[in-house]
Amino acid sequence: MTIGSDVFIWIDCKIGNNSNISNNARLEMCVEVYPHSSIANNIKLPENAIVSGECTGIFNYRFSEIAPAENWINPDGRVGGIVAISADIHPSAVIEEHTVICPHAIIGKRVYIGQKTTIEQRAIINEDTYITGGCTIGGGASIGERSNIGAHSHINDAVSIGDSVFIGDFVYIGNNAVLGSNAHIRDSAFIGKRVTIGAEAIVNYHAKINDGTSIGERAVIEGFANIPASQCNSVVSPTSQY
Repeated sequence: MTIGSDVFIWIDCKIGNNSNISNNARLEMCVEVYPHSSIANNIKLPENAIVSGECTGIFNYRFSEIAPAENWINPDGRVGGIVAISADIHPSAVIEEHTVICPHAIIGKRVYIGQKTTIEQRAIINEDTYITGGCTIGGGASIGERSNIGAHSHINDAVSIGDSVFIGDFVYIGNNAVLGSNAHIRDSAFIGKRVTIGAEAIVNYHAKINDGTSIGERAVIEGFANIPASQCNSVVSPTSQY
């Protein structure tokens, strides 16, 4: 057994014969490392994790099972973010450093994902979509082709986004929302849970669409409008409480 420098091993861990733990690794309580296994530098193993074989990356992101991972190599040869081995990623995709792609996510052709973004479990990013840095795409979310997601936007679980949708910076979209094709969501807009936004609709800067609202096709919601649960198929001004 070989243990590198600055390794932390908590109580009730089991380390098998002929295993190798590299520098700055951290093993929380009750971790078990099987014989002949290897743990790479700077790996943090959660409680009750089991390592069998070579461990170059560990996910413990909102789910209980550990998942083997590796660094993505971009088409130009640069080392990118950490991707779960079970994720389905087209080789033409670009995934920048400090980004995490969780298990069973699907990333299509020519997708770009910026730094410090997280794509959660079973999310689907279709071809030619561009995701700027600092975003979160929730579990089971689906983003259509040729869409653009601005910086630091948060798209929650099971959101469905159509083709050619534009989402600005710092946008929040709640669980189970549906956005039709060619919709435009401007910077700092808030879209609640179970909201439906029709094709080609526009939600302007800082507008708030509350839970369960339905916005019709080609409707325009002006900046700073606050839309309660209802149906809206027209232009709403900033001072309106539709």
